[in-house]
Order: sequence, then structure tokens, then C-alpha cells
Amino acid sequence: MDSLASLSSLGYDLRYLCFFQQRLKDGYQVEFPDYWLHFDNSWELPRLDVIVDVQFAVANDVPIPGYGTKNCINIRLWSMFFASKNPKNRGVAIQLNDSHPTLDIVELQRILDLELDETWEIVTRMFAFTNHTIFPEAMEKWPIPMVPYLLPRHMQIIFDLNLVEKLFPDNRDLLAKLSIIEKATPQFVRLVLVYWKMIFKDFVKFYGSEKFTNVTNGITPRRWLH
Repeated sequence: MDSLASLSSLGYDLRYLCFFQQRLKDGYQVEFPDYWLHFDNSWELPRLDVIVDVQFAVANDVPIPGYGTKNCINIRLWSMFFASKNPKNRGVAIQLNDSHPTLDIVELQRILDLELDETWEIVTRMFAFTNHTIFPEAMEKWPIPMVPYLLPRHMQIIFDLNLVEKLFPDNRDLLAKLSIIEKATPQFVRLVLVYWKMIFKDFVKFYGSEKFTNVTNGITPRRWLH
């Protein structure tokens, strides 16, 4: 958010106990929860006036000041249902930070309730993605039986988006690399592949080089140079 602090932007995240403390116990490193939500955050502004259809998803705003400006932007922390709250804004471009908010793409397609080609054209122009690691454990994927149980409509859309299987049904090697539905046992929905097409050359062959940009992140002068 520091790199966007002087631009017209708004950040979203999930407000939950995601941090932990590392301690030594009996000569071993152990992790304990960091109960940062149990105390008031002096920078955070609870927005009880900002609610959506699920009334108990409360917004909490944290202002981010920019360098050399008289205004600041905002990062909005939702108490729950992160993916379903963000796409309800209109007239925006969304930068996805890593693989965790992947369902925003599918959720927007569900909200639009248009034909697949129409929604796909909208989301491909609306969403951009930054990948921070290529470690497999950081790549978001969910077990196939869980997704239709929790999100049946989203699962239908994901199957519709799995264009690789439709276009190359007999190319098992390419299917294993690019398919959103993992071809293994047990099967997983590789949600990150809804937009994670920046690392391997196979994605460039399939989608074309114009879909990808390699940019090294800069630093914020406000924090590091002054």
C-alpha cells in the first residue's frame, strides 16, 4: 500500500488472527498466536456504517498517508468473507496481491450473472496479479469435494473457465501443467491458476506474451529514503 499511497487507490484484506509469535520451549522453536485483535488499533477506524448483505461482515479502515500529499488512501480490513465483499465496488481496477484473494475473480463473474464470454472479458480487463513466490506450499489449491460443498456456483464457473481441457483434451502433459483442475489423486482446484500465469513459459504459449509484464517492485521514498 505504501507504493500506492500517492495514487487514487483502496486496499482490501481480511481482518483475522493471521500472525504468530515464535518462542523457544525445551530447546525447540514453537509458534503461539499473536492476539493483536484483542487490543485496540489506534490507526484503525471501525466502519459500522459500511455493511453488505451479510450484515456481520464489518469493515475496518486503516489510513495510509502518501509522500508529499495532503491526503491519504485507505486499506479496508473485512472481519470475514473477504472475497465476496470486494467486487461489490463499481468502476475499479483490482490488483490482486498473491494467491489468497483468487476467488474475487470468480465471485465477480457470479455477481455479474452474464454469459461466460462477457464476464471473462470484464474480469480480464479489471484484474491484475502480482506473484511473490513460486514455492508450491504458497500456491492456493482446495480439495475438489470441498469447493462445490461450500461454493457450488463458483465451482461451476471454475469448470467453465478450464479452457485448457476444452481446447487440448488429448494433450495430457499440457493439461497437467495448465489445468485449473489438478489432474492428480486426490484432485484439487488450483485456484491460483485462475490468474497465476506469470511464471512458466507454457502459460505464455497458451495466452500470448501480451498478457504478462515482469516488473521489479520499487521502494517508497517516504519510508526508506527520508
